[in-house]
Amino acid sequence: MKDTITYLAILLTTCMMMLGCLTEKKAQRLLLKVQVKQPKVLTDICAEKFSNTEYLIDTFFYKEGIPQQEIVAFHVDCDTLTNQIDPKGKLITTIQYPSVVSRVDTVYRIREVRVVNKAELVLLEEKLSKSEQQVAELNSRNKLLVKLALVLGLYTITRWILRFWNIKLP
Repeated sequence: MKDTITYLAILLTTCMMMLGCLTEKKAQRLLLKVQVKQPKVLTDICAEKFSNTEYLIDTFFYKEGIPQQEIVAFHVDCDTLTNQIDPKGKLITTIQYPSVVSRVDTVYRIREVRVVNKAELVLLEEKLSKSEQQVAELNSRNKLLVKLALVLGLYTITRWILRFWNIKLP
């Protein structure tokens, strides 16, 4: 009687393990069924869990202008006129006027809204963590192989030295 109870318990446990586990294929099938029967529920859950994030980016570009000389309107009076006589005896009258060097610079401002898909970020983070684990495993294997190569190299060098000196180990 104890044997049959034990066998039944083992059989029940294995059946629960086989049928109770949710594998990736079963989960995909289940999600497809939910999507077909209740698409609104699935989209609401996904939108809540993986909402898109928007952020605003301002980009500024500076363009330097070309310097230009401008003559400002002025008033002529006796102080601004100067008379000079050149070597040939001609009278040269010059007017002093203020000039202003001006430059017009331009600044462009570009505003753009970027949207980040949170679901894609989660998938990329999972891939990154998996690859970091693989890199850590490979590094540990490489350290082990280097240690093994050093031990074997030392063993070989020791054997050569012992043979050179004709020393026999028991």
